[in-house]
Amino acid sequence: QPDHAGLAIACMLEMKKTLQELGKTWEQAGMEPFFIRGGVQSGEVVAGNIGFRGKKMEYTVIGDTVNQAARLEGTAKYYGVQFLAGESTYERTRESYRYRELDKVRVVGKEVPVTIYELCGSLSEPESELVRRFKAASALFRARKWSEAGVSFASILQEVADDKPSRIYLERCEHFREAPPAEEWDGVYNR
Repeated sequence: QPDHAGLAIACMLEMKKTLQELGKTWEQAGMEPFFIRGGVQSGEVVAGNIGFRGKKMEYTVIGDTVNQAARLEGTAKYYGVQFLAGESTYERTRESYRYRELDKVRVVGKEVPVTIYELCGSLSEPESELVRRFKAASALFRARKWSEAGVSFASILQEVADDKPSRIYLERCEHFREAPPAEEWDGVYNR
């Protein structure tokens, strides 16, 4: 499908909306709601029946893009967010959907860092104050202004106490104030 990336993002947003609605229903019924996470990356995959005929065969997808998406799902847990998109999906959908750039990470087994993005919603929705302030604080962090960035992230946490990305960056700011990274540091977090 030509718009596979957009369809995947639209599906994630629909899943989020449906789960929120179900969560309300479950709470009213005395049941505990649950949380899902996901990672999406766009690229080439091998898709089809894979395995041995007569033994174990299943329709699946394999390849580096699939591995990246799986790593993004696990990384979403680390950052305390629901859905992460990789650079390829972001580039294909950024004119329709709103994202928060979270970090530049070097995943295990890869030399080239990737930028990861939290899916925030449709571009028809206004940019949240959280996303705007996080973007400004991140710019201070990347400029190595540890104290100013730390103050900005702490300020975000005063209003949104459960924003784990801001908490992670605040901890990094505190660490780098005491032990600055090497001059050639590329701003990438090795995950």
